[in-house]
Amino acid sequence: MDKKTKIILDGHYRFKIFQDLRQKNIPVYYVDYFDQRIILDSWKEKKVTKKEVIKTVKAGKLFLNKTTKHMFKIKGRLRHISQITPRVNFNIKILKKKK
Repeated sequence: MDKKTKIILDGHYRFKIFQDLRQKNIPVYYVDYFDQRIILDSWKEKKVTKKEVIKTVKAGKLFLNKTTKHMFKIKGRLRHISQITPRVNFNIKILKKKK
């Protein structure tokens, strides 16, 4: 998640699951989206810019699945942003509300 704009860069489906489970606290990892080490690529042929991503998300819209691929440049190598963030593992069953 970008620390300035609070837009989700990766994990929209996980976020939706947390919302469906009515969770108020969702673990996130904040980055500076305009850090030069964060490279915006695409899984598809259509290329978008970081400014287009922010504008689209602020308008309440999402790109089609796998439109954006956020990469992080470390020591000259590109790694997907999900590979540089800490993992948060827990049993999702504990999040279900008991009736």
